[in-house]
Amino acid sequence: MGLGLGAYVGLVDGQKYIEFIAPGIIASYAMSSASFECTYGSFVRMEYQKTYDAIIATPLNIVPSIYSFNYYFTLFITPMFFFSGVFFPLSSFPEIVQTLSWIAPLTPVVHLTRALINGEFHTDLLWALALIIGLTALFFSISLVTMRRRLTV
Repeated sequence: MGLGLGAYVGLVDGQKYIEFIAPGIIASYAMSSASFECTYGSFVRMEYQKTYDAIIATPLNIVPSIYSFNYYFTLFITPMFFFSGVFFPLSSFPEIVQTLSWIAPLTPVVHLTRALINGEFHTDLLWALALIIGLTALFFSISLVTMRRRLTV
């Protein structure tokens, strides 16, 4: 993608497009595979493999079927790819979109990954790292509470 499209794009933030897009692709792949495993993987273990039934868990559905995950991937994951700086620099978006893009968990990961791969070390990275740790703690807590509630009901 970076090689073919890079011939038409030219420099992005002072670097070749393939150098710009590679860290974003790495970060988005990590986020996508983690999301897939936490949604489809958990659902399959719970509903089809009955893994949690085997450890005496009472299955309750948060989502009615496996097809409901399509909404999550369409409404949250896909827009995150476009508005987190994976394919385009955040500076190309309007100010409001730039500000809102930092709500997405992928944005600080892309920012941190790109800076580390390019050998850039600055104080913004500490803010991105703190945001990643905070979002991880928040979403881990939510998933823990949800899973415990599911297993004890």
